[in-house]
Amino acid sequence: MKILRKSSALQSHLSSITSKLRPSTTLIISSAPAPPKEDNAGPRKTDQELQLFHTGIENQIGQCQFATSMQFNLKTISYGNKTLSGAYPTKNNIDAALELMRRTGATNVIGVGTGPVMDLAKACYYKNREEFDSLGHDQAQLILNPGTLGATLAAASKECLMLCPEEEALLPYYSTDTAIDATTIVLDDKVISVPSWCVSDNVTQLRSQRGNNATITDSALASIVIAIDAAHALGDVLSDEKEVEQRYRILLEECVASALDCIKIMDGVSMNDPAELKVAIQTGKEHAITSMLNAGQLLSFGNVASLPRRNVSLAMTSALLPTYFPFGNWLSFTASLLPGLCRAIEESDEADDNELLRGIAAKITASDESYDSLSRMVEWADRISSPNESSIVVPSLSSLAEGAPDPNELVMKVEDNGAFLNCADADSTYIESLLFSSLNR
Repeated sequence: MKILRKSSALQSHLSSITSKLRPSTTLIISSAPAPPKEDNAGPRKTDQELQLFHTGIENQIGQCQFATSMQFNLKTISYGNKTLSGAYPTKNNIDAALELMRRTGATNVIGVGTGPVMDLAKACYYKNREEFDSLGHDQAQLILNPGTLGATLAAASKECLMLCPEEEALLPYYSTDTAIDATTIVLDDKVISVPSWCVSDNVTQLRSQRGNNATITDSALASIVIAIDAAHALGDVLSDEKEVEQRYRILLEECVASALDCIKIMDGVSMNDPAELKVAIQTGKEHAITSMLNAGQLLSFGNVASLPRRNVSLAMTSALLPTYFPFGNWLSFTASLLPGLCRAIEESDEADDNELLRGIAAKITASDESYDSLSRMVEWADRISSPNESSIVVPSLSSLAEGAPDPNELVMKVEDNGAFLNCADADSTYIESLLFSSLNR
């Protein structure tokens, strides 16, 4: 995987690989969410902010299409636009895009826009490459140009998720090690769109401001959830794999450091100073992008040896999000697990002996690693979850739910989903503790 992060990154990368792209057609997969509906009361300020968010993604898509077809005169075919409306691609989306690739002879794939586009682009590239490897199409390119924070995380993840309506679950689409090497992520920090950057001590007000969209701080909190859980899963298996250990230590440390920097900036911003707010948004967004890029590489679907089990956020997302928690996207759903995750880890029998986990907890709490850092991590999570202590709002899992789901039923759904997907998960006691703590916030 190659990550290019600079101004005009897409144009620069296309210029450097034009000779590789020109012999074949390039499939451009793109989609932007539908803008907010207007009502008789007239546009609210929130609607204007969301309109800017949607317009920003549409502009990015237009620039990508112009650069490929007009600036570099490449053969392109498009799929998506406003057709990929769901939160995740379905098998029908994958089949339709692959059929378009077969009919046009496309081998290159560019994904530009939202998170579902990143997943669909990866799935199409992996599947098409499997079919054509024997024909010598080893120069095919996969370029991911994320336009949101969630899309940035999706682009950095090796696998992708697709929605299975029949099972009401999210199914992973696995890649191969050789396929991921061809992936290039190109992004420009300034054009990444965020739907809301508000901080507030009123959860109801914040929900009305951002709808089902994630804030900058949601992405930072979700990154920390992924990092803590990854450290918990990896702590017992890295001692004999020094290269793997070093790679994951770096990813964990950079993920946590960037997320904490983002939270610190957004927690201290003055909403009454437009100039300060503008600077804070841009700086916080840059830190959030860094945390997303690292968190995406820490995501595990429980199918490779170096990452022994699925992240609990993925396990719960796959089994529960479509049916039980429709009022949150993936980032807000994952962010809501933070306080419960910290408590579940503190109660875990093996956590005290996990040197990697204690080190991450010490960095989060700015405490001495040898002094009960796991307990301090629980205190830290509780503090930033309290409106009286912080202006950062950690979404509550219950606020994202449809009705009042039974925790025991949820645990069974997660266990059934793990068996259905044939992957390794955390033990049920750990999952149960996390769910009960999260729902009782």
